[in-house]
Amino acid sequence: MIKGIIFDLDGTLLNTLDDLNNAVNYTLEHFNYPIKEPLETMMNLGSGSRHLIKQSLPKDVKEEEFLKIHAFYQEYYQNNNNILTKPYDGILEVLKKIKDLGYKLAVVSNKDDHDVKLLINDLFPNLFQVAIGARSGKPVKPDKYLVDLAISKLNLEKEELVYVGDSDVDILTAKNSKIKMITVSWGFRPYDVLIKYNAENIIESPNEIFDTLDKINKQ
Repeated sequence: MIKGIIFDLDGTLLNTLDDLNNAVNYTLEHFNYPIKEPLETMMNLGSGSRHLIKQSLPKDVKEEEFLKIHAFYQEYYQNNNNILTKPYDGILEVLKKIKDLGYKLAVVSNKDDHDVKLLINDLFPNLFQVAIGARSGKPVKPDKYLVDLAISKLNLEKEELVYVGDSDVDILTAKNSKIKMITVSWGFRPYDVLIKYNAENIIESPNEIFDTLDKINKQ
């Protein structure tokens, strides 16, 4: 029986693309590099801010320069991460209902931990027992490290959990963590990418999560 749900953040609960793309382009302009279109930034999301900035820069950028650019991006984004960001339609109502039904809720994201906690506190107050983001020197998704950390804080068994996400990174995370998954189709990856990675339990609107949980519980 499912007792807890672990959600990805960007592309699953929140549409963060505009703020992320603006932060990337502000950073690139500051260091005199070509800016990115939103679609380019979207396809670079999912593996954390280091990956995002690395993919946004030319391949020949030296490590010392990269570290300076990444630090600049982190500072700017931390101060500008909730300007255009908003929950996807219906998400807030669904989360409240899920919590009222007695499920334990967590967020696990490759977004920097500081940003995760700020956004959760601002946009989803009192809904999540656990909110975890990327930590310096620790592996990020699809490694199972962050999910295992959330599981230990939720005090549940893997068989009692389901992971909800929108990307290839999330699909691999659920597999590496050996927990069931619900895949959302409204996020940052096109449908054909989800199919390519053998996505399970694909839903097209937040309300579909309830029937999908029932289906998983009956398996």
